Amino acid sequence: MAFEIEDAGIGIEQDKINIIFNDFTQADDKISNSYGGTSLGLVITKKIIGLLGEDIMVKSSLGLGSKFFFDLWFENTNEDLKSVSIQAITKGNLKNFNGKISIVEDNQLNQKYISKLMEKWDISYIIANHGKEAIDFLC
Repeated sequence: MAFEIEDAGIGIEQDKINIIFNDFTQADDKISNSYGGTSLGLVITKKIIGLLGEDIMVKSSLGLGSKFFFDLWFENTNEDLKSVSIQAITKGNLKNFNGKISIVEDNQLNQKYISKLMEKWDISYIIANHGKEAIDFLC
């Protein structure tokens, strides 16, 4: 199954794309000062995808955001997997959404912000504090 994740953030310079997968490394030191974070999310993601025998690829444009691509193969499933397009979440693109959104976020301040948006937009949601908790919610 092909996965594509789009980040509508600040983007990454082409010559810095390879370093974003290094432990505790961001494309620019100003990023950690402005946005925080440990710079481990992409490292962990790349390692997990690698353990599953695949690799993650990135296309990015500075100032326009990034797209991350990878394939994963699942065996012995009895359920049909649906194609899902993940985009930046806005009130406009959620107005016809009838399900519950699963959010994985370890930062408490971000959780509060996301919760306020979801409540304001009258969207049903659940927040997991980390990946294992998210998997437990889904299973």
